[in-house]
Amino acid sequence: MCSKIEEENDLVSVIMPVFGRTDYLNESIKSVTNQSYKNIELIIVNDNDPESVHGIESHKIIQQHLKNKFIKYIRHKRNMNGAVARNTGLSKARGKYISFIDSDDFYVENRIKKAVELLRNSDNEVGGFYSGIEFRVSGNIKRKYKNVRSGKFLKETLACRFMIGTGSNLFIKKNVIKELDGFDKEFLRHQDYEFLVRFFLRYKLVSTSEI
Repeated sequence: MCSKIEEENDLVSVIMPVFGRTDYLNESIKSVTNQSYKNIELIIVNDNDPESVHGIESHKIIQQHLKNKFIKYIRHKRNMNGAVARNTGLSKARGKYISFIDSDDFYVENRIKKAVELLRNSDNEVGGFYSGIEFRVSGNIKRKYKNVRSGKFLKETLACRFMIGTGSNLFIKKNVIKELDGFDKEFLRHQDYEFLVRFFLRYKLVSTSEI
């Protein structure tokens, strides 16, 4: 049995695939490094072609953050797609929990703390966590979605009606992701929905309506 101190310090691996425009990359990284929950490793996977404009720009921005000892940086030799980038991050992850964030999304400061608390107190059928979300365009709030429920949503996912919002809303137990063998690299888009179909065949999500 783990002690309370060990449980409170479970490592969380945050995986950030980077591709395309870099407008929000710096802020996205800071939203992870500024989390109230401190036992985190951030694995950044640069999936841009290294010699491309976005590849060079993103590399410069990421380099500025590498003084943080808990940041790992992996640079693909060529663009390989989002599923591969996430799997690359997973192969290096040491955490008990895996949290995903795209490079144009942001975490609220207590997100990881809340996720760990809810998963720690859940049953074995619960494999992950998601929350309410907020959509922004050019910094302006356009929509909030807080009507989230805990449970299995296989039918809704197959019908493209499950409101996860973004792959950045996925926070999953590492042993569950390993069991499901990560993301399917054949899916060039919607890798998160394909993953969720397999996930809901076995597990359910616990949620909070908090943004």
